[in-house]
Amino acid sequence: MAVFEDLKSLLRAGQPLHRWEDYMDYFRPLAFVLRTNILVATCDDEERQWEEIERDLTKLATMGLPPYTRLILVNTTAEGLLKGRPNVRKMCALVLARQLQIGEYNY
Repeated sequence: MAVFEDLKSLLRAGQPLHRWEDYMDYFRPLAFVLRTNILVATCDDEERQWEEIERDLTKLATMGLPPYTRLILVNTTAEGLLKGRPNVRKMCALVLARQLQIGEYNY
């Protein structure tokens, strides 16, 4: 369990994966993917202001992404939607819906 504790420590305030919004645009989806995978494996996301999260997630989900990044993002959000706890599922549902809504995800 020490590995999970080490991973969870990356999500705390001031740590690298506390907020994916702090990264440059092209790193945000990958930071979100890492953060979501850790949350699915260990715990739920803390409650923050949903309006702020929704705005940041919408920006993340609607930015132009290379196909391989989009595939990783969609696969992770689908897994988070299925296996995550309530706040993680809510975030993943929003990202997945935005990806499908804008028609950017094509297999």
